Amino acid sequence: MEQGAGWTEAAIDRLCTKLAAMGLVGWAEWQAKHVDDVAALVGATPAQQKKILKTATEPELLRFGAVAASLEALLLIRAAAELEDYVGTSYRGLLSHAIRAVGEVRDAEPLFDPAPYRVYGDTEFWYRALSALAGSCQNSAI
Repeated sequence: MEQGAGWTEAAIDRLCTKLAAMGLVGWAEWQAKHVDDVAALVGATPAQQKKILKTATEPELLRFGAVAASLEALLLIRAAAELEDYVGTSYRGLLSHAIRAVGEVRDAEPLFDPAPYRVYGDTEFWYRALSALAGSCQNSAI
């Protein structure tokens, strides 16, 4: 069964197993350690991405990291665009508007589909991955 863009059931199971073993702290540490790897994957062409993933020691974590980082980056880009009109205001005023902008873009749909990571709307994928981080990988849908 395909999930998102090429996420097979087996790949999701491997991801969930790894995330469950890592926990939230381990996942945060992994993200911090692999920023350059994730950025390289996201910035690569589809052919280059296949090569990167084929040689990666943890391809599922790298792909999941790319999904998570892409969504965080979209949030940052959208929040920055929302604040463009407030440049030059006081620091407190800009911070106040930034808080509102982050809240608005968090609730909004992404501007574009960060292909080939088309899993952001897949409730089952996110439920299983986040459940694994919480320590219990679930195979049932919400």
